[in-house]
Amino acid sequence: MEVTADLIQYDMLKNRSAEEILLEVFEDDDRTDHIFIRSGYQLPGGWSDSALIFGAVADCCVKLMQGKIEPVNQLRLFCGFARLFVYQYMPDELGLRNIPEENYISSFSERVADEIHSNLNEACQALLVASLVDSGFDGNEETANAYLNQWKVLIEQAVQENLGILIHMG
Repeated sequence: MEVTADLIQYDMLKNRSAEEILLEVFEDDDRTDHIFIRSGYQLPGGWSDSALIFGAVADCCVKLMQGKIEPVNQLRLFCGFARLFVYQYMPDELGLRNIPEENYISSFSERVADEIHSNLNEACQALLVASLVDSGFDGNEETANAYLNQWKVLIEQAVQENLGILIHMG
């Protein structure tokens, strides 16, 4: 199982039904070339598609939000990292999650990417890294930081280039 992410031209999809997006747009190679701008694999620093790490980060987000951390960090964690990793908090503005056999778990616009970006901070990342290492995560602080940083690069690219994001697990 892997988790991938793509930078997309959200505006080209936003007024279509999920079924139309999947059947008419994603099946047409000429159209997808204009919609899918860049894969996470093409971003600076590369991309780890580990669903295991993705799940571990999601579990740590939930644990931290339910724990005793400063309210400001709870809010920033919820509005930032949790919207990238915790299924029930991940935005799906295109409704693609409603077609489960396609395994799209999140889709969001430039506006949402900007909201998430503004809440990704070093304090929350440090809390997540410490929680991952304490949880028995199969890695170290360097691995955890590298994994979280790739998602920050994805979000930063979306904001800089005014693009949406599509996240797929499969």
